[in-house]
Amino acid sequence: MPYWAKTYGPGVAKAVAVDKNGDIIVAGYVEKDDKDDGFVARLDRDGNVKWFKVYDTGSKKEYKWDRFKDVKIASNGDIIVVGDTDSFGAGGEDVWVLRLDSNGKVKWQKTYGGPDHDYANAVAIAENGDIIVAGETRSFGVGEIKRWGFTSNVWVLRLDSQGNVKWQKMYGGSDDDEANAVAVAPNGDIIVAGHTSSFDGAWLLCLDKHGNVKWQKVYKVPQEWAGFYSVSVLPNGDIVVGGRVTLEEENEKLVLPWILKLDSNGNIKWQKSYKGDSEDPSDKVSITTLPDGSIVVATWTWEFSAGVPNVWVLRLDKNGNVKWQKTFSKGDDDKANAVAITPNEDIIVAGRTYSTGTGENIWLLRLPPDGNLPGCDFCNDSNAQVMDTNAEVHNTHCEVLSGVRKYQVEVEEGLIFKKKRKEWRTEKAPLVVMNSKATVKSLKITPEVQYYFNPEIKQNIQNSISFNIPQLVEGADSIIKLTAKNDFTNSLKLSLDLSSNDFLDLETTNLEFPELKKGQKVSKSLVITPKYAGSFDFRVKIKAIADGIELETEKVIPVEVAERTAQAYAMPQTPATPPTPQPVTPTPTPSPAGVQLPADFPPQLAYKYADVELIGKGGFARVYKAKRKDGKVVAVKIPLSLDENTGKAFLREITNWLHLKHPNIVRLYDANILPIPFLEMEYCESSLEKLPKPLPVEVASYIVFNIAEGLKYAHSKGIIHRDLKPSNILLKNGTPKISDWGLSKVMTETHSTTLASFTPFYASPEQTSRRFGKPDHRSDIWQLGVIFYQLVTGRLPFEGDDLIEVVSRIATDEPIPPGELNPEAKDVEHIILTCLRKDMEERYQSVAELQFELATYLGVRYKRELKRSITVNDAPRAAFYAGKLMLMFLKMGDLKEAYKYASDLKFYARGELTKDVESLAEQIKLRLEEGLSFAGEELLAKAEVIAHKVSLGFGEV
Repeated sequence: MPYWAKTYGPGVAKAVAVDKNGDIIVAGYVEKDDKDDGFVARLDRDGNVKWFKVYDTGSKKEYKWDRFKDVKIASNGDIIVVGDTDSFGAGGEDVWVLRLDSNGKVKWQKTYGGPDHDYANAVAIAENGDIIVAGETRSFGVGEIKRWGFTSNVWVLRLDSQGNVKWQKMYGGSDDDEANAVAVAPNGDIIVAGHTSSFDGAWLLCLDKHGNVKWQKVYKVPQEWAGFYSVSVLPNGDIVVGGRVTLEEENEKLVLPWILKLDSNGNIKWQKSYKGDSEDPSDKVSITTLPDGSIVVATWTWEFSAGVPNVWVLRLDKNGNVKWQKTFSKGDDDKANAVAITPNEDIIVAGRTYSTGTGENIWLLRLPPDGNLPGCDFCNDSNAQVMDTNAEVHNTHCEVLSGVRKYQVEVEEGLIFKKKRKEWRTEKAPLVVMNSKATVKSLKITPEVQYYFNPEIKQNIQNSISFNIPQLVEGADSIIKLTAKNDFTNSLKLSLDLSSNDFLDLETTNLEFPELKKGQKVSKSLVITPKYAGSFDFRVKIKAIADGIELETEKVIPVEVAERTAQAYAMPQTPATPPTPQPVTPTPTPSPAGVQLPADFPPQLAYKYADVELIGKGGFARVYKAKRKDGKVVAVKIPLSLDENTGKAFLREITNWLHLKHPNIVRLYDANILPIPFLEMEYCESSLEKLPKPLPVEVASYIVFNIAEGLKYAHSKGIIHRDLKPSNILLKNGTPKISDWGLSKVMTETHSTTLASFTPFYASPEQTSRRFGKPDHRSDIWQLGVIFYQLVTGRLPFEGDDLIEVVSRIATDEPIPPGELNPEAKDVEHIILTCLRKDMEERYQSVAELQFELATYLGVRYKRELKRSITVNDAPRAAFYAGKLMLMFLKMGDLKEAYKYASDLKFYARGELTKDVESLAEQIKLRLEEGLSFAGEELLAKAEVIAHKVSLGFGEV
């Protein structure tokens, strides 16, 4: 997706929204000859104008202000735009609301007001399509008559989809009060945010759907100014508000952006200010929230510039901590008024700029989720300090009126000694609703581009390099031809780094290409010698300069290296008698008479195993099923080739794997480097790769829960896997077990001589490009998310015609939500998509967090099935689900719940299992009484056995 910064002619963008198809709707006003006209424009995702329309009132006034201040998109694609006009209405300025179709054509336009000045500052759309307008009124409400007229009250109107008034109410006190933002909560409540002089502070009201006040609170810093300008309600009902607050620091008054997170009753969860000074408390602070609770703030500051305002954007985590912060300015007065998030979580910022040299211009920016614009010469990091604020919260008691004006006047009493007293008067003040008649004028706007960058250019750079690779043979010299061709940009310079290919000896690891003009190509040849046979990824790191923009990317090509001979190992002389143990190593013998071994199985191990059969081969090793002399069936893993690098990888695998002993990890029984390197491990009859997909969502969730159990244990040992995929998740009696720790890495390791390999379809973004960060335990969480996605949908989240396309999509695309491919997956969709967040900070931060979400989903279903089984007196089914719940809560460390379901299981278990369950329940009870919060490996293993035996008695398993 391209990122850009563009201006759209004279004017100011005051509001922005993003349609479901990714189009951007921007609203504000254009200026000409001291007259303002409201505009609405529709842009495509690249910032190109689809249409740009001005809604001209035709007023002949010398000065007129017809401005749009907010915009929202209805569920049917209609555009609702609000503002105020002094060209139509009952008098003064009136609230102005228009409903447009998706092409900007007016469906209806109306004004709402009284004899004085009335303003609309914000709009929201209720679930039933009603339109909620919030602003301020001087025509109605309660207040005082001052020198400039009546004071203002907060004004909220609820309109139906045709603009008819359902209700309209004023909220306020004796001084000026205003609403700057409005949002509709998931339960239908209306949250209104603004500023109050009557109660002195930032003001928040929670109204029911009829406009009745549920609660009202003022948030204020003693003796300082505070106000709210934006509000967002999270799915759980929490409220995030953005505003400004005046704070004193070293005898200097600072006007700072101010963000608060509140619960659904308005109580403060946290409150923070960000040191980026403004000169005017009324300057807008716009916020938007993402599904994970993170917050994007758009405003302006001159704290980090040479005395001129800069657009300022911050991304905060759900606790208000800064993830990143950046300023954007071409050198003059630039401000942000609004922010919105696209479906792929890009950030759209709308405002104005004076930096074009042609006065005030509409300015929009499209930023990536991490805020970075490569090669941008007007983008800078800021370093604002985050300060906890100490705003106090007070309940307020405003008057709520409708259709009247209430005010105080002074009256004189007495004939001789006249006295003055204040008297309240109430008079009817009917709301006047009128049709307005603005004409629509289409403007042909050609945006002026300040910045443009398309990440697809990385794909073009990868495509500009092609390889001619012959059949590679272990130990044999070969010549590969690398060709660079520029067919997408005016100028391209390339530098290739081949140092990551440890399986090759190369005559050089760096190749430089001269600058290529469009249409030119250059080829270079390189002598390479494969060190050993197998399947490998040929990696080329590319540094490029395309039209002056510096970029880094990587191209990966799978290659096969054939064995030099058919036999993998030299055959040493072996004695004719069975080996006799020696102080150092045993002496191998040939195969016993009558025992047939596969041709590629090392004869040095013939004395240890019988009934050997090849069951798998990868890029590193072959795996055999074999029977030990004691009759136990095991799996034996043998490296494909022997050299120094293979030995290091093999030792790493042994070192990490030996530390891992867990029911959800394949057990390593034996390992040695003599007589040859080999691993002997637990034999599992199948793998996730062989299961038919999609699986039932509940089954898939339980599998992923147990894989997570194994990962949680490995991570606790400081070991990450880095190559999770269905073929590495083996199944034994239905229990998933993680295998192949050959790519695992100790997390505390700081030096590595090789770049870890991975399977591209399951690779996390940080494994494909370091711009996403350094791989860590959260990379395993991503890969588990890919597996989960595949299990419930039957397809991968990122697919392509070749591996380069797959890697590109992992870095840039968002997966199709699983619920769209399999409606039954809707309940776990948020779990899967959280695993697949490209930003590691937005994923689950530990496997335990992921397990908690899975346990919540599974617990609801298992409890429901247990209740249903009990109702129909189905004892085997009840035992099955009681066993599932017991085991799940044991793994989560919730011994209280585990004991509860172990007690249920005692009642429904049959035969010899009854005593085993009673014993297990007693052990859990004992741990509870001792205040322990974990089950212990021995207890978990016992519970696993019992749960498995119970499942064998349940016919559906």
